[in-house]
Formats: sequence, structure tokens, C-alpha cells
Amino acid sequence: MATPPHSFRSVDDSAFTFENPQEDIRDFVVRDSSGAKIGRVDQLLVDTDAHKVRFLQVGHGGFLGIGREHSLIPVEAIEGVDYEHREVHINQTQEQVGGSPPYQPDMVEKGEDYFSTVYEYYGFPGPWSTGYVYPEYTTRRSGAKVDPEYDQSRGD
Repeated sequence: MATPPHSFRSVDDSAFTFENPQEDIRDFVVRDSSGAKIGRVDQLLVDTDAHKVRFLQVGHGGFLGIGREHSLIPVEAIEGVDYEHREVHINQTQEQVGGSPPYQPDMVEKGEDYFSTVYEYYGFPGPWSTGYVYPEYTTRRSGAKVDPEYDQSRGD
């Protein structure tokens, strides 16, 4: 496993500003490859060396914030962003996200090996890999299908 020579911080905990305002997809609903709702983008983790968003911190489960879990999803998983409905569509299943390495944002900062493990879990090369190309997720417009159980008028 290659060790990333990068450090990651949340947008809120850094001096990061978005060159392109469409990169800020916090509070967007996250939908899996079948269109089912997984959760919401609670935070974005930024590579402080490259000044790029690398992970979505997605909150899911729980009730009224109690028992809520968090997962990190690399931006490489984004298939499209629907800005009209404030949704992010990813190429992973809800089960894959639920089985990802646990992330507890309020706990002690994760070491660099943790982020390598997350990339490996999802099957993506990390930004420290040879030939890596940053995915311009803001240009991927969503044409993904939505779960028929989802009623946009409800605001899920």
C-alpha cells in the first residue's frame, strides 16, 4: 500500500475556498448506483497540498442525528451531479458504502494509511498513484435513474 504524501482536512476546518462554486456539494443527497438514497454530504475533505476535494463525508442512518454513521466516498465514485435537485449520484451500492471503513469525524484524525485503505476499498487509485488524473466531478451532469420509491415532492 502506497502512503499518501498528502494531508486532508474538512472544508470547514481549513482556509479552502472553491474556485468553482459548483464544487461545493455539501448538503446534497447522495444516491447509489440504483438511485436509492444513501444519505447526505455532510462535509467535503480537501487535499491541503493539492487544494482539491478528495472525499465526500456522507452521513447516513440514525434518527434525528442519533446513531448516525459517516462514510468517506472518494470523488472518483461520482457519476453525476444534479444541481437542480441537489443530488450526487455515485457508482457504488448502498451496501458498499455501508461496508466501507468507518469514519468518525469527531475522533482523533485518521492517519495517512486510513485514506489509502478507503481508496483501495472502493477500487480507485489514490492521487499519489502514477498516472492519476483528478476527476472533474462538477462537469458530470447526472442522468442517473432515481429509485421509484423516491418522491421529489417529499424532499427526502
